[in-house]
Amino acid sequence: TETITGQDLFALSDLSRQDAALVRQEWPLISIDQRQALVRSLVELAADDIDWHLVRFLRIVLEDPDEMVRYYATEGLWEETDADLLGPLIQLLHHDQSERVRAAAAGALGAYVLAGELDELDAALAMRAEEALLSVLHNAEEPLAVQARALGSIAYSGEVGVRQVIEDR
Repeated sequence: TETITGQDLFALSDLSRQDAALVRQEWPLISIDQRQALVRSLVELAADDIDWHLVRFLRIVLEDPDEMVRYYATEGLWEETDADLLGPLIQLLHHDQSERVRAAAAGALGAYVLAGELDELDAALAMRAEEALLSVLHNAEEPLAVQARALGSIAYSGEVGVRQVIEDR
């Protein structure tokens, strides 16, 4: 069997729309184990090298039926603040069946809160992220892991009420 290297995987970085369509079509044909390993490897490689641009690829695999694939994809989006990615992350936070994926989504929303505080993002988008995180923190039925990641993300906020939420924890 051939060993796949980071160089081979770089083809999935900065996908064109046409290549993204091909990945979307072929992705379900790959075994679950291979999909998990591939996304995990890509996210690890991208964390160590700023030349990797996986947003288009990770958006595709966010919809994967496998929990671990969605988890790795969500973790890989930790520093993204694209306006059209906010809605999907909030959907994952509130509706994914996996606690792990929901916690990762809570963590990824921190980038939106921080970007809003730094005036690098439209205030309305940052507020949407904050409201989603606060709704998790105000829901006693939310699992601890999801609340912990939400608390870490909301901590970037300079909103007056947020300090009280943190102190109340």
